[in-house]
Amino acid sequence: MSVVQAAYFDGTLPQAHPAEVYLDTDVIRITYPNAEGFSQTDAWLVQKTRLADWSPTGKTRLQYGSFPHQYLDFETVDYQSVVQPRYAGQPPTRVGKRLWIQEKGFQAILVIVLLLIGLGWSVYRYGLSALASQVVELIPPAQEQALGNALYKQVVTGERLPIDSARTRLVNAYWQAVAVPARFPITITVVKHKEVNAFAIPGGHIVVYDSLLNRMTRHEQLAALLAHETGHIEYRHSLQQLTQTVASYAMLSLLFGDVTGLMAVLVDNAHYLTSLSYSRDKEDQADAFAVEALARQGINPQGVVWMLEVLPQEGASLTSALSTHPETAGRIAAARERVQKVTIEVTGAEDTRQLNSLWQRITDQRRALSSY
Repeated sequence: MSVVQAAYFDGTLPQAHPAEVYLDTDVIRITYPNAEGFSQTDAWLVQKTRLADWSPTGKTRLQYGSFPHQYLDFETVDYQSVVQPRYAGQPPTRVGKRLWIQEKGFQAILVIVLLLIGLGWSVYRYGLSALASQVVELIPPAQEQALGNALYKQVVTGERLPIDSARTRLVNAYWQAVAVPARFPITITVVKHKEVNAFAIPGGHIVVYDSLLNRMTRHEQLAALLAHETGHIEYRHSLQQLTQTVASYAMLSLLFGDVTGLMAVLVDNAHYLTSLSYSRDKEDQADAFAVEALARQGINPQGVVWMLEVLPQEGASLTSALSTHPETAGRIAAARERVQKVTIEVTGAEDTRQLNSLWQRITDQRRALSSY
Protein backbone atom coordinates (compact mmCIF):
# COMPACT_ATOMS: atom_id res chain seq x y z
CA MET A 1 0.00 0.00 0.00
CA SER A 2 1.41 3.41 -1.06
CA VAL A 3 0.85 6.65 0.86
CA VAL A 4 0.87 10.16 -0.63
CA GLN A 5 -0.16 13.64 0.55
CA ALA A 6 -3.06 15.47 -1.13
CA ALA A 7 -5.68 18.21 -0.66
CA TYR A 8 -9.17 16.74 -0.16
CA PHE A 9 -12.47 18.45 -0.99
CA ASP A 10 -15.15 16.42 0.81
CA GLY A 11 -18.12 17.74 -1.23
CA THR A 12 -19.62 19.80 1.60
CA LEU A 13 -17.27 22.79 1.96
CA PRO A 14 -15.13 24.72 -0.56
CA GLN A 15 -12.03 24.49 1.65
CA ALA A 16 -9.59 21.64 1.14
CA HIS A 17 -8.56 19.31 3.95
CA PRO A 18 -4.88 18.27 4.16
CA ALA A 19 -5.04 14.51 3.77
CA GLU A 20 -2.98 11.33 3.74
CA VAL A 21 -4.07 9.10 0.86
CA TYR A 22 -3.53 5.33 1.08
CA LEU A 23 -3.49 3.63 -2.32
CA ASP A 24 -4.80 0.07 -2.08
CA THR A 25 -5.60 -2.33 -4.90
CA ASP A 26 -9.33 -1.60 -5.17
CA VAL A 27 -9.81 1.25 -2.67
CA ILE A 28 -8.34 4.70 -2.14
CA ARG A 29 -8.49 5.59 1.58
CA ILE A 30 -8.38 9.26 2.58
CA THR A 31 -7.57 10.23 6.17
CA TYR A 32 -8.05 13.91 7.11
CA PRO A 33 -9.04 16.18 10.04
CA ASN A 34 -12.77 16.95 9.83
CA ALA A 35 -14.49 20.23 10.82
CA GLU A 36 -14.41 19.20 14.50
CA GLY A 37 -10.67 18.50 14.34
CA PHE A 38 -11.03 14.71 14.61
CA SER A 39 -9.41 12.25 12.23
CA GLN A 40 -11.82 10.86 9.65
CA THR A 41 -11.35 8.34 6.87
CA ASP A 42 -13.28 8.22 3.60
CA ALA A 43 -12.95 5.45 1.03
CA TRP A 44 -13.18 5.71 -2.77
CA LEU A 45 -13.65 2.67 -5.01
CA VAL A 46 -10.96 2.76 -7.66
CA GLN A 47 -13.44 1.67 -10.34
CA LYS A 48 -15.54 4.81 -9.67
CA THR A 49 -12.64 7.28 -9.45
CA ARG A 50 -11.97 9.61 -12.37
CA LEU A 51 -9.52 12.25 -13.51
CA ALA A 52 -11.41 15.57 -13.38
CA ASP A 53 -11.82 17.68 -16.51
CA TRP A 54 -9.97 20.59 -14.86
CA SER A 55 -6.99 20.66 -12.49
CA PRO A 56 -5.37 23.62 -10.62
CA THR A 57 -1.95 24.71 -11.87
CA GLY A 58 0.75 22.21 -10.92
CA LYS A 59 -1.74 19.67 -9.56
CA THR A 60 -3.67 16.66 -10.82
CA ARG A 61 -7.28 16.38 -9.64
CA LEU A 62 -9.20 13.13 -9.11
CA GLN A 63 -12.99 13.20 -8.91
CA TYR A 64 -15.34 10.80 -7.14
CA GLY A 65 -19.03 10.30 -6.64
CA SER A 66 -22.18 12.00 -7.90
CA PHE A 67 -23.12 15.60 -7.14
CA PRO A 68 -21.77 17.14 -4.99
CA HIS A 69 -18.50 15.63 -6.22
CA GLN A 70 -15.48 14.94 -4.03
CA TYR A 71 -11.97 15.82 -5.21
CA LEU A 72 -8.35 14.95 -4.45
CA ASP A 73 -5.64 17.36 -5.59
CA PHE A 74 -2.18 15.75 -5.87
CA GLU A 75 1.02 17.55 -6.76
CA THR A 76 1.44 16.48 -10.38
CA VAL A 77 4.93 15.10 -9.68
CA ASP A 78 3.47 12.94 -6.88
CA TYR A 79 0.63 11.80 -9.11
CA GLN A 80 2.99 10.84 -11.93
CA SER A 81 5.52 9.12 -9.69
CA VAL A 82 3.22 7.37 -7.16
CA VAL A 83 -0.49 7.37 -8.04
CA GLN A 84 -0.41 6.81 -11.80
CA PRO A 85 2.05 3.85 -11.66
CA ARG A 86 -0.02 2.29 -8.86
CA TYR A 87 -3.06 2.05 -11.15
CA ALA A 88 -1.36 1.57 -14.51
CA GLY A 89 -3.88 0.12 -16.94
CA GLN A 90 -6.75 0.67 -14.48
CA PRO A 91 -8.97 3.59 -13.43
CA PRO A 92 -8.68 6.44 -12.59
CA THR A 93 -9.31 7.47 -16.21
CA ARG A 94 -10.43 10.83 -17.56
CA VAL A 95 -14.12 11.55 -17.90
CA GLY A 96 -15.06 10.99 -21.52
CA LYS A 97 -12.69 8.02 -22.02
CA ARG A 98 -13.76 4.47 -22.84
CA LEU A 99 -14.59 3.23 -19.33
CA TRP A 100 -16.84 6.18 -18.52
CA ILE A 101 -18.69 5.79 -21.83
CA GLN A 102 -19.08 2.07 -21.16
CA GLU A 103 -20.73 2.84 -17.83
CA LYS A 104 -22.89 5.70 -19.01
CA GLY A 105 -23.43 4.72 -22.63
CA PHE A 106 -25.90 6.85 -24.52
CA GLN A 107 -26.33 9.20 -21.53
CA ALA A 108 -22.68 10.25 -21.78
CA ILE A 109 -22.94 11.02 -25.49
CA LEU A 110 -26.16 12.96 -24.93
CA VAL A 111 -24.61 15.04 -22.15
CA ILE A 112 -21.62 15.93 -24.32
CA VAL A 113 -23.89 16.99 -27.20
CA LEU A 114 -26.08 19.04 -24.86
CA LEU A 115 -22.97 20.58 -23.32
CA LEU A 116 -21.71 21.80 -26.69
CA ILE A 117 -25.14 23.11 -27.68
CA GLY A 118 -25.66 24.69 -24.28
CA LEU A 119 -22.30 26.42 -24.26
CA GLY A 120 -22.84 28.03 -27.64
CA TRP A 121 -26.45 28.94 -26.96
CA SER A 122 -25.76 30.37 -23.48
CA VAL A 123 -22.95 32.63 -24.70
CA TYR A 124 -25.05 33.83 -27.61
CA ARG A 125 -28.36 34.24 -25.78
CA TYR A 126 -27.43 35.40 -22.33
CA GLY A 127 -23.83 36.54 -22.32
CA LEU A 128 -21.37 35.93 -19.54
CA SER A 129 -22.99 38.27 -17.02
CA ALA A 130 -26.42 36.65 -17.21
CA LEU A 131 -24.83 33.21 -17.16
CA ALA A 132 -22.90 34.08 -14.00
CA SER A 133 -26.17 35.20 -12.37
CA GLN A 134 -27.73 31.82 -13.17
CA VAL A 135 -24.77 29.89 -11.80
CA VAL A 136 -24.79 31.94 -8.58
CA GLU A 137 -28.39 30.89 -7.96
CA LEU A 138 -27.13 27.31 -7.58
CA ILE A 139 -25.10 28.26 -4.50
CA PRO A 140 -27.07 28.18 -1.22
CA PRO A 141 -26.43 31.04 1.28
CA ALA A 142 -24.73 28.70 3.77
CA GLN A 143 -22.25 27.55 1.14
CA GLU A 144 -21.75 31.14 -0.03
CA GLN A 145 -20.78 32.13 3.52
CA ALA A 146 -18.34 29.21 3.78
CA LEU A 147 -16.94 30.18 0.38
CA GLY A 148 -16.56 33.79 1.54
CA ASN A 149 -14.57 32.72 4.58
CA ALA A 150 -12.22 30.70 2.36
CA LEU A 151 -11.90 33.57 -0.13
CA TYR A 152 -11.17 36.02 2.69
CA LYS A 153 -8.31 33.89 4.02
CA GLN A 154 -6.95 33.40 0.53
CA VAL A 155 -7.02 37.05 -0.52
CA VAL A 156 -5.71 38.57 2.71
CA THR A 157 -2.89 36.02 2.94
CA GLY A 158 -2.20 35.81 -0.79
CA GLU A 159 -2.14 39.57 -1.33
CA ARG A 160 -0.14 40.01 1.92
CA LEU A 161 -2.46 42.72 3.21
CA PRO A 162 -1.35 43.80 6.72
CA ILE A 163 -4.34 44.22 9.02
CA ASP A 164 -4.82 47.41 11.08
CA SER A 165 -6.20 45.63 14.15
CA ALA A 166 -7.13 48.76 16.13
CA ARG A 167 -9.19 50.36 13.40
CA THR A 168 -10.65 47.00 12.38
CA ARG A 169 -12.16 46.67 15.86
CA LEU A 170 -13.44 50.25 15.85
CA VAL A 171 -14.94 50.10 12.35
CA ASN A 172 -16.73 46.84 13.19
CA ALA A 173 -18.12 48.45 16.35
CA TYR A 174 -19.23 51.45 14.28
CA TRP A 175 -21.04 49.27 11.74
CA GLN A 176 -22.75 47.28 14.50
CA ALA A 177 -24.01 50.59 15.92
CA VAL A 178 -25.33 51.61 12.49
CA ALA A 179 -27.19 48.25 12.46
CA VAL A 180 -28.16 47.93 8.79
CA PRO A 181 -30.03 44.62 8.35
CA ALA A 182 -28.29 42.15 6.00
CA ARG A 183 -28.74 38.53 5.01
CA PHE A 184 -25.16 37.72 6.09
CA PRO A 185 -23.31 38.87 9.22
CA ILE A 186 -20.99 41.62 7.98
CA THR A 187 -17.34 41.56 9.10
CA ILE A 188 -15.02 44.44 8.17
CA THR A 189 -11.23 44.31 7.98
CA VAL A 190 -9.14 47.48 7.68
CA VAL A 191 -5.80 46.85 5.98
CA LYS A 192 -2.76 49.07 5.54
CA HIS A 193 -2.19 49.88 1.91
CA LYS A 194 -1.38 52.92 -0.22
CA GLU A 195 -4.13 52.21 -2.77
CA VAL A 196 -7.53 53.88 -2.35
CA ASN A 197 -9.62 50.73 -2.34
CA ALA A 198 -12.41 48.73 -0.75
CA PHE A 199 -14.08 45.52 -1.87
CA ALA A 200 -16.78 43.08 -0.84
CA ILE A 201 -16.28 39.34 -0.52
CA PRO A 202 -19.24 36.95 -0.99
CA GLY A 203 -20.87 35.86 2.25
CA GLY A 204 -20.24 38.95 4.39
CA HIS A 205 -16.60 40.11 4.44
CA ILE A 206 -15.67 43.72 3.54
CA VAL A 207 -12.04 44.83 3.19
CA VAL A 208 -11.27 48.57 3.48
CA TYR A 209 -7.85 49.99 2.64
CA ASP A 210 -6.77 52.60 5.19
CA SER A 211 -5.81 55.05 2.44
CA LEU A 212 -9.50 55.34 1.56
CA LEU A 213 -10.46 55.63 5.22
CA ASN A 214 -7.88 58.39 5.66
CA ARG A 215 -9.62 60.50 3.01
CA MET A 216 -12.89 60.63 4.96
CA THR A 217 -13.81 63.61 7.11
CA ARG A 218 -17.35 62.61 8.24
CA HIS A 219 -18.68 59.44 9.79
CA GLU A 220 -21.53 59.44 7.23
CA GLN A 221 -18.94 58.71 4.54
CA LEU A 222 -17.85 55.57 6.36
CA ALA A 223 -21.47 54.50 6.84
CA ALA A 224 -22.08 55.05 3.13
CA LEU A 225 -19.01 53.05 2.10
CA LEU A 226 -19.93 50.08 4.30
CA ALA A 227 -23.58 50.22 3.19
CA HIS A 228 -22.48 50.35 -0.45
CA GLU A 229 -20.30 47.24 -0.05
CA THR A 230 -23.07 45.52 1.93
CA GLY A 231 -25.31 46.20 -1.06
CA HIS A 232 -22.88 44.35 -3.32
CA ILE A 233 -23.01 41.40 -0.88
CA GLU A 234 -26.81 41.49 -0.61
CA TYR A 235 -27.23 41.45 -4.39
CA ARG A 236 -24.43 38.87 -4.76
CA HIS A 237 -22.57 41.15 -7.17
CA SER A 238 -19.07 40.11 -6.15
CA LEU A 239 -19.97 36.42 -6.42
CA GLN A 240 -21.43 37.01 -9.88
CA GLN A 241 -18.38 38.97 -11.06
CA LEU A 242 -15.93 36.41 -9.69
CA THR A 243 -17.92 33.61 -11.32
CA GLN A 244 -17.76 35.51 -14.59
CA THR A 245 -13.93 35.51 -14.45
CA VAL A 246 -14.02 31.69 -14.54
CA ALA A 247 -16.86 31.62 -17.06
CA SER A 248 -15.90 28.41 -18.84
CA TYR A 249 -15.92 26.40 -15.63
CA ALA A 250 -19.12 28.17 -14.55
CA MET A 251 -20.82 26.93 -17.73
CA LEU A 252 -19.84 23.36 -16.90
CA SER A 253 -21.09 23.82 -13.36
CA LEU A 254 -24.43 25.14 -14.62
CA LEU A 255 -24.95 22.13 -16.88
CA PHE A 256 -23.69 19.47 -14.44
CA GLY A 257 -24.75 21.13 -11.17
CA ASP A 258 -21.19 20.83 -9.88
CA VAL A 259 -21.29 23.61 -7.27
CA THR A 260 -18.48 22.17 -5.13
CA GLY A 261 -16.05 22.12 -8.05
CA LEU A 262 -16.98 25.66 -9.03
CA MET A 263 -16.37 26.96 -5.51
CA ALA A 264 -12.93 25.31 -5.41
CA VAL A 265 -12.06 27.15 -8.65
CA LEU A 266 -13.35 30.45 -7.19
CA VAL A 267 -11.07 30.09 -4.16
CA ASP A 268 -8.13 29.48 -6.51
CA ASN A 269 -8.99 32.82 -8.21
CA ALA A 270 -9.59 34.85 -5.04
CA HIS A 271 -6.99 37.47 -6.04
CA TYR A 272 -9.45 38.87 -8.60
CA LEU A 273 -11.56 40.25 -5.74
CA THR A 274 -9.16 43.16 -5.16
CA SER A 275 -9.74 44.54 -8.65
CA LEU A 276 -13.34 43.73 -9.58
CA SER A 277 -15.03 46.39 -11.68
CA TYR A 278 -18.83 46.43 -11.59
CA SER A 279 -21.25 47.46 -14.32
CA ARG A 280 -23.25 50.69 -14.14
CA ASP A 281 -26.37 48.75 -13.10
CA LYS A 282 -24.60 46.98 -10.25
CA GLU A 283 -23.00 50.20 -8.95
CA ASP A 284 -26.39 51.95 -9.16
CA GLN A 285 -27.98 49.13 -7.15
CA ALA A 286 -25.31 49.33 -4.44
CA ASP A 287 -25.50 53.16 -4.30
CA ALA A 288 -29.29 53.03 -4.03
CA PHE A 289 -29.04 50.41 -1.30
CA ALA A 290 -26.66 52.69 0.63
CA VAL A 291 -28.90 55.78 0.33
CA GLU A 292 -31.99 53.89 1.53
CA ALA A 293 -30.12 52.04 4.31
CA LEU A 294 -28.65 55.23 5.78
CA ALA A 295 -32.00 57.01 5.68
CA ARG A 296 -33.73 54.11 7.47
CA GLN A 297 -31.09 54.13 10.21
CA GLY A 298 -31.41 57.88 10.78
CA ILE A 299 -28.06 58.76 9.16
CA ASN A 300 -27.84 61.56 6.62
CA PRO A 301 -27.91 59.76 3.22
CA GLN A 302 -25.93 62.68 1.79
CA GLY A 303 -23.04 60.60 3.12
CA VAL A 304 -23.21 58.58 -0.10
CA VAL A 305 -22.50 61.75 -2.11
CA TRP A 306 -19.72 62.75 0.29
CA MET A 307 -18.23 59.26 0.06
CA LEU A 308 -18.20 59.31 -3.75
CA GLU A 309 -16.57 62.75 -3.72
CA VAL A 310 -13.46 61.44 -1.94
CA LEU A 311 -12.84 58.81 -4.63
CA PRO A 312 -10.23 59.59 -7.29
CA GLN A 313 -11.90 61.36 -10.19
CA GLU A 314 -11.93 60.24 -13.83
CA GLY A 315 -8.47 59.64 -15.22
CA ALA A 316 -6.89 58.86 -11.84
CA SER A 317 -5.30 55.50 -11.20
CA LEU A 318 -7.50 53.30 -9.06
CA THR A 319 -7.56 49.51 -8.90
CA SER A 320 -10.73 49.06 -6.93
CA ALA A 321 -14.27 47.80 -6.71
CA LEU A 322 -15.06 51.51 -6.24
CA SER A 323 -13.29 52.49 -9.45
CA THR A 324 -14.41 55.05 -12.02
CA HIS A 325 -16.44 52.47 -13.91
CA PRO A 326 -19.04 53.87 -14.21
CA GLU A 327 -17.85 57.50 -14.02
CA THR A 328 -17.82 58.93 -10.51
CA ALA A 329 -19.49 62.17 -11.65
CA GLY A 330 -22.49 60.26 -12.97
CA ARG A 331 -22.81 58.28 -9.76
CA ILE A 332 -22.65 61.47 -7.68
CA ALA A 333 -25.46 63.06 -9.71
CA ALA A 334 -27.61 59.93 -9.38
CA ALA A 335 -26.95 59.77 -5.62
CA ARG A 336 -28.01 63.40 -5.17
CA GLU A 337 -31.31 62.68 -6.89
CA ARG A 338 -31.96 59.67 -4.67
CA VAL A 339 -31.14 61.61 -1.49
CA GLN A 340 -33.84 64.16 -2.34
CA LYS A 341 -36.47 61.42 -2.59
CA VAL A 342 -35.88 59.54 0.68
CA THR A 343 -37.23 60.26 4.15
CA ILE A 344 -34.73 60.15 7.01
CA GLU A 345 -35.90 58.25 10.09
CA VAL A 346 -35.53 60.03 13.43
CA THR A 347 -33.10 58.45 15.89
CA GLY A 348 -32.25 59.24 19.48
CA ALA A 349 -29.48 61.58 20.58
CA GLU A 350 -27.72 58.63 22.24
CA ASP A 351 -27.42 56.83 18.89
CA THR A 352 -25.88 59.93 17.31
CA ARG A 353 -23.44 60.36 20.20
CA GLN A 354 -22.35 56.74 19.93
CA LEU A 355 -21.61 57.01 16.20
CA ASN A 356 -19.76 60.31 16.64
CA SER A 357 -17.73 58.88 19.52
CA LEU A 358 -16.71 55.80 17.53
CA TRP A 359 -15.84 57.96 14.52
CA GLN A 360 -13.66 60.18 16.69
CA ARG A 361 -11.78 57.13 17.94
CA ILE A 362 -11.33 55.91 14.36
CA THR A 363 -9.91 59.27 13.25
CA ASP A 364 -7.63 59.32 16.29
CA GLN A 365 -6.04 56.14 14.91
CA ARG A 366 -5.49 57.71 11.50
CA ARG A 367 -2.03 57.26 10.01
CA ALA A 368 -0.49 59.91 7.77
CA LEU A 369 -0.29 58.91 4.10
CA SER A 370 3.36 59.92 4.15
CA SER A 371 4.11 56.92 6.40
CA TYR A 372 4.05 54.61 3.35
